[in-house]
Amino acid sequence: MKLLLTLVLFFAFIPVITKLTAPPEVTDNFFEQARSFYVLGKKGDQYQMLTLQKAVEQQAEFTYFLDQQEVVLNVGDIHNIQVLSTTDETQVIEFNYMNTYSATSTYQVTGNQIRPIRYKINHHMGQVFFFPLAIIPAYLLSSLVFAWRARRRAKRQPV
Repeated sequence: MKLLLTLVLFFAFIPVITKLTAPPEVTDNFFEQARSFYVLGKKGDQYQMLTLQKAVEQQAEFTYFLDQQEVVLNVGDIHNIQVLSTTDETQVIEFNYMNTYSATSTYQVTGNQIRPIRYKINHHMGQVFFFPLAIIPAYLLSSLVFAWRARRRAKRQPV
């Protein structure tokens, strides 16, 4: 029973550890702090995944204003690109990158100009190394629960 409670608590602590070990969101200085900021460009009838740096350098070669609400790009990894809002002149686009880490790049396209809004690494493989640390608070908490239950039982039983 104690093992079961420890396992339940262990899995409950994993999202907390993931949240605590995730890098902070980037909202400025994108070229230095978010080198893996990806955007979706269209050249002819082909979509391509580009870093922000490459998109700015090759701006004339690509179109960044998307003609559909959602694009799934399968380039060995599957990436999901979604238009969050659109007007005649502007689109806000979210690019979800999935590989050994998961990241979300959000940017605005006006005409064919890209303006980065935010970049967030959602999780990365390095966080897995912190997961065993979750067993410590899980084991301590389950030990406290079982010690408390044992004391309550001992008080209720007549001598």
